[in-house]
Amino acid sequence: MARNEEKAQSMLNRYLRGKAEEKGEYYPGQQRPYLASMCDRLDAAEQWRNQVLREITGKVVQIQNKGLGESKIRDLNDQINKLLKEKYHWEIRIRELGGPDYSRSALPVGDGEAIQIRGSKGYYYFGAARELPGVKQLLKESYSTEEKKRSRAELYKCVDAEYYGFLDDHDRNLEQLEYEAEVEARKALVEKWETDHMVSSDSNNKQTKIDLEDLSDEDELEESSILLKDENIFHKIKPGHESQVEQLVLDRKKRQLLEQVLNDEED
Repeated sequence: MARNEEKAQSMLNRYLRGKAEEKGEYYPGQQRPYLASMCDRLDAAEQWRNQVLREITGKVVQIQNKGLGESKIRDLNDQINKLLKEKYHWEIRIRELGGPDYSRSALPVGDGEAIQIRGSKGYYYFGAARELPGVKQLLKESYSTEEKKRSRAELYKCVDAEYYGFLDDHDRNLEQLEYEAEVEARKALVEKWETDHMVSSDSNNKQTKIDLEDLSDEDELEESSILLKDENIFHKIKPGHESQVEQLVLDRKKRQLLEQVLNDEED
């Protein structure tokens, strides 16, 4: 009779399992997916996360026993860290499926003394694993490094005007470098100007004449330069030749006055 009840229960379990598989729902005894991304239902993802949490809690309880041996303790600690990573992946998947964000919570492992060594990239040590010889040495080095680390206030004590570049004007080497750079820049500008204003051939190089007859009385001579006309090409007189221009203008004025006087006498 008991055998028949066992068979009936087994058949019922298989039937319920088949229905759950058809609907894609979670059922007891189901094997956890290898990747969290393979799960498409929020309730199933919640169940898998809870299962991982139960496994973590059980292994954390086991690792508290210091008599397990070094190899067993290391294996348990590695398994716990692996399960923590898997839990993190399930939390991401739950958030993607529209569930709550569990990643903001602390480690739900029932052990508030989990230690992470600086530079271990998220690897934690639990229970008896904290007492292993190599781990003790790493913890001691990590604490000594933190003690040697200076605060922000201590770092700012070494900051002065030279740090911000306020004393660069008194640096002779820097002044020499700036002078050499300035000379090179000026030389490059002069070469560029000479190239742009160089006459292409001697046949096109004609003598520039000042055409004062076409200047009207309203024309204004600027202080440093005046326009000169050579057929269709206009140039500028360089500063320093103002006296020649003034003499030419004065001669023109005299000629105009002389012509005006002669015209008045003829009338």
